[in-house]
Amino acid sequence: MPKVIDQITDWRERPPRARRLVNWQIPVHIAEAINRLAKDLGRTKTEVVIGLLRTALEQTGKIKKK
Repeated sequence: MPKVIDQITDWRERPPRARRLVNWQIPVHIAEAINRLAKDLGRTKTEVVIGLLRTALEQTGKIKKK
C-alpha cells in the first residue's frame, strides 16, 4: 500500500501533462474499493486509479520506476 500512496503523491505534485479520458467498465466491487481507498486517503478516485496503474506497470516492467 505505501507504494501506491507514493505514486498518488507523486502524480499529484507533477505538472499537468497530456491526458486522455478513458471510460472503462469495471466490476462494482472494484469501483467500491477504489471509492473507499480514495476516501480513506483523502484523494480523488483519479489519483488512486493512476497510483494503482503506475505501481502495477512498474512491477511488470512496462514503465520505468522512479
